[in-house]
Amino acid sequence: MTSPGILRFCAAGLAAALAIGSTALADEPEHASPFGYPVTALNAPATFAEPPAAYVQLGRERLALGKSELEAAAERWGAARLREGSGLFERDYACFAGTENGRPVILWLISSDLKTITEAQIERAEGESPKHCGKLALKDLPVRLGRVGVDMTQKEAAEAAGVPSYNDGFGWEFWFSQRFLKRADGLQELELDWLGVEFKEGRAVRAFASLVKNPS
Repeated sequence: MTSPGILRFCAAGLAAALAIGSTALADEPEHASPFGYPVTALNAPATFAEPPAAYVQLGRERLALGKSELEAAAERWGAARLREGSGLFERDYACFAGTENGRPVILWLISSDLKTITEAQIERAEGESPKHCGKLALKDLPVRLGRVGVDMTQKEAAEAAGVPSYNDGFGWEFWFSQRFLKRADGLQELELDWLGVEFKEGRAVRAFASLVKNPS
């Protein structure tokens, strides 16, 4: 059985750490920092045994959550690595901008352990991209969280990721998994993985994938 204390810790980590991203810099465009996640994500039951989006796909390039390093991605695509929050909820992030289907798209890669990529977001953006964004070339597109991307219909997302764990009735659908992994020191580690997609007028406009771990 999963300890209620562990679940509360991990849920708090998702909710609090990701709400940080809702504050943009005054002199930056609207999409100047990662967006805050809906609290309804915490209502999703764990209906998957494996992560619904364990990686970020950029064209043929694959970045694994919890393994690929944020610094390497920032250097490769010329993005600034920024930091926000403090204490338990301190995190680093970098922005990457490109064009899909003739419209701007922004990818956020986030590191809650200040080293590996533990979260990713994609969103449609109108107007100028933040100055600190790296540039995604044609070969780096399309961008997908697992197999899910912007502009997909709900049917297409379900075909790509499986039946959603939860629909909050406000445009968001969530896929949620939990599993125990054995660490090198013999201890077990609880891993929680979310995939969330917001739909407007029948199409995905933004999405996030998040990985949270805690030893038990």
